[in-house]
Amino acid sequence: MTIPAGAQIVAAPGIIITVRGVLTVASAGAHARIASAAPHPDQTHAWGGIVVESGGRLEADGLDLAGAATALTVNPGSLGARYDNGTITDAQQPFQVAAGARLDTQHATVVNAGAASDINGEFHASYLDYETSADV
Repeated sequence: MTIPAGAQIVAAPGIIITVRGVLTVASAGAHARIASAAPHPDQTHAWGGIVVESGGRLEADGLDLAGAATALTVNPGSLGARYDNGTITDAQQPFQVAAGARLDTQHATVVNAGAASDINGEFHASYLDYETSADV
């Protein structure tokens, strides 16, 4: 599946986008955006985020994620996860990388994270601006 440049997706509370194939976002100019339907996401109103499962691959360049419980989860057996040139805003947890999984990112920004990311696998970042409101 390909999300086109400039796409605006509104996710209902609890919705999780599970990637078992290939999810591609190539936003050369206008970023694509997936955001919570709730104006102030909390544990009850947040959408679940994107989960890259075994056999899945994420190629996101210019994707903004807002109001997710866990914005981006990468599980073992995934075929690769790239998150470049995007902004994660108001996520309860920006990244979760399981043992045996890998996430690569460059030129990404995290704003107003509710909690620290949970990294047990490999996380490779080239320029990551990370702001959290949690005590870590």
